[in-house]
Amino acid sequence: NSNDQSGWMLHLSYSKTYSPTNTTLSIGGYQYSTNGYRELNDVLGVRQAEKSGDDWQSSTYMQKSRLEGSINQSLDWAGNIYLSASTQNYRGGKARDKQLQLGYSKVFQNGVSFNLSVARTHNGGYFNSPYTNSEGYSQNDNNSASETNTAFSISIPLGRSSYAPILTGTLNRSGNSGTAYQTSLSGTMGEKRDISYGV
Repeated sequence: NSNDQSGWMLHLSYSKTYSPTNTTLSIGGYQYSTNGYRELNDVLGVRQAEKSGDDWQSSTYMQKSRLEGSINQSLDWAGNIYLSASTQNYRGGKARDKQLQLGYSKVFQNGVSFNLSVARTHNGGYFNSPYTNSEGYSQNDNNSASETNTAFSISIPLGRSSYAPILTGTLNRSGNSGTAYQTSLSGTMGEKRDISYGV
């Protein structure tokens, strides 16, 4: 089949926790062999796009390499703070993507937990066709976009039992998409706690 694609991906990672400060450092690198390598979501997305005559784009499609790292610092009773960053290179004329995220989380003795994070993302545009100007010349890093996203979530157990239902509220604010709220209730039931539910 002339549409068949094949390729491989190499992944190396390293993680270490430094005992004196309880700091965890993690680094990961990905190298993709050729433009024939596909993640599962891209395989399905490309197939659907071909059927509908659309172009498929995603943060993992046609990746060439990816580098990511994170630092996680425990603050003991005060919670936990983390910083993560990643960057991706692509084939096919797409410019580099970059992400930077700073977050804080804490779990209280009564089981209530919350997480706050701020992320800055830059999605690179395309250096060449089909993104060209009116004269037909390629524009440097055309169609790129940057935005800041803020997310806050809180989970509250409705009872002291380890099987108590959990009420979760989330707030997401995006520089491009506005603000979104969501509330959910989840838990398990049954003698063996083998039935889960969510509203």
